[in-house]
Amino acid sequence: KQSAYKLSFERIAKVKPMIQNVVSTSDLNTILDLKKIALKAKNSEYNPKRFHALILRSRDPKATALIFKSGKMVCTGTKTESEAKEASLKVSYVYIVSQSCEASRIYQSIS
Repeated sequence: KQSAYKLSFERIAKVKPMIQNVVSTSDLNTILDLKKIALKAKNSEYNPKRFHALILRSRDPKATALIFKSGKMVCTGTKTESEAKEASLKVSYVYIVSQSCEASRIYQSIS
C-alpha cells in the first residue's frame, strides 16, 4: 500500500503549468491628462468616477493597458514577454501621438 504523500507527489509531478497571462508595468515619467488621451485614442474608456485610470485596449497583440495620471502603466492580457513589450510600446506611442497632435495644433495657432 502506497502512502498518501507518495500519491500526492506523483500527481504533482504530472502537472504541466501553462502561461495564460503576462503582466508588465511601465512608467512614462510624466503627469498625463487622461481625458485628452481618451478623446484622441481609439478603443479607450475613461470614467474617473468609476475607476481612476484610462483603459486602453490593443487588438494586436491583444492586451489591455491601465494608464494612470501619474504616468504609470499596467499592461495585461498578453501570452508572452515579447507581446507584453510590444503592447506597452504601442500604448506609449498612443500617448506620444496624442501629445504631438496637441503640440502641432498649438504651433499652428501661434504661427
